[in-house]
Amino acid sequence: GEPPLFAVVANGDEEGVELLLTAGCEIDSRDRDKSSVLHVAAFMGHTEMIDLLIQRQADLYAVNSTGHTCLHTACRNGHVDVVRRLIALGGERLVLMQTNTGWLCTHSAAQNGHFKVLEVLLQVACEQQLSTQTNTGWYCVHTAAQNGHVRAIRLILQTGGNQQLLNKTNDLRTTCFHMAAIFGHVEIMRELIAMGHASLMSKVSRDASTCAFTACTHGHAAILQLIAETVGTDLLTEEGIIPLHLASQYGNLQVFELLVEKAGKEQVASCTAAGDSCLLLAAANGHVNVVGRLLEEMPSLVEVANDKGESCVYAAASNGHVPVLRDLLRSASRESLLRGIKDGGFTSAHMAAVMQNGRLDVLEYLVSVGGRQALSARTVDGKSCLHAASQGGRVEEMKVMMSVLDFDDLLLTDNHGKSCLHVAVQQGHAGIVEVLLG
Repeated sequence: GEPPLFAVVANGDEEGVELLLTAGCEIDSRDRDKSSVLHVAAFMGHTEMIDLLIQRQADLYAVNSTGHTCLHTACRNGHVDVVRRLIALGGERLVLMQTNTGWLCTHSAAQNGHFKVLEVLLQVACEQQLSTQTNTGWYCVHTAAQNGHVRAIRLILQTGGNQQLLNKTNDLRTTCFHMAAIFGHVEIMRELIAMGHASLMSKVSRDASTCAFTACTHGHAAILQLIAETVGTDLLTEEGIIPLHLASQYGNLQVFELLVEKAGKEQVASCTAAGDSCLLLAAANGHVNVVGRLLEEMPSLVEVANDKGESCVYAAASNGHVPVLRDLLRSASRESLLRGIKDGGFTSAHMAAVMQNGRLDVLEYLVSVGGRQALSARTVDGKSCLHAASQGGRVEEMKVMMSVLDFDDLLLTDNHGKSCLHVAVQQGHAGIVEVLLG
């Protein structure tokens, strides 16, 4: 539980503190997370209480279970007068103490945008604070950028030297530009550009992402607009995976439209190194609006398969996106419906018939559109969609297919001479056997 001293400290009751200490309460008593009375006073912003507790021999350098000092607590909550007093009492030693995760007080102040607190902190061991990383490699300039605190980042950069700090990256090799792009902080990016560091936009993170890639992934059109205005379209038209692929994959129509406008409509026809088109990426992830826009722009993309042989129809079907399938099959040929992938020859209907994660609605739609023909394709080893359902024990899927198939279809065998009934018996799927014999 909480020691009695904590409540009176929180209330700023100095007389109460004196009474409890006289009665035998321990000045260095702790609560469940090992916080001390100084943590409580710092949290509440009680400067006079801190003086009293220090006079009564409270441990100024005490840390709680996460390694936070009372100064960390005051900085996080923006109590600038308390921060001044604690620094006067504890000096550089207190300022440079790190939490269990490596955070200095400057990281917390920058993260929360406490400009006045940051000013006070940077008057002590400034260079050392600005060059200290957390356990995951974050500098205080990163925490300021992450949360969009323009004044804080301006102070840090002006104090510590712009170029040196902006070149710093965390363990993921992300820069301040990446932070701004991730969280959509346009004003942070404008500030960094105004300081003359637009060239840093091209730096890549550990996953090879530029800030343009990051903005696409997180759907920040305003960031992309600023990038295009500042450095042109070079960052929007790189080879391999381009931002338009990411906009298609993540389904942000506003970002997609902006990229088409800035980078050119010819980008719509581009594919990734694996052969994935923008349409396939949007279809696989169920982004109806982007799929519709791509079909308007370039309907021929519906017939483009990737290097594995996966078509847009296959991608939508195997991921359970019926609304996308509806749009695609308005433009796709019947051959696209029956096209199998290179590895095994499974078609959209095969995948819908066998998958365990709820593709019955996909199969129903494919059958409603293609009828018996939608189920006619075979894999490279001769397996039909009926074989697939028998293999997976998919009773409801089997019923849907049997509603449009002939009796002779049930007798078809694969390259090993096995019918769908053979497969069901071999796998022990009694429900399938019952449906087939019924």
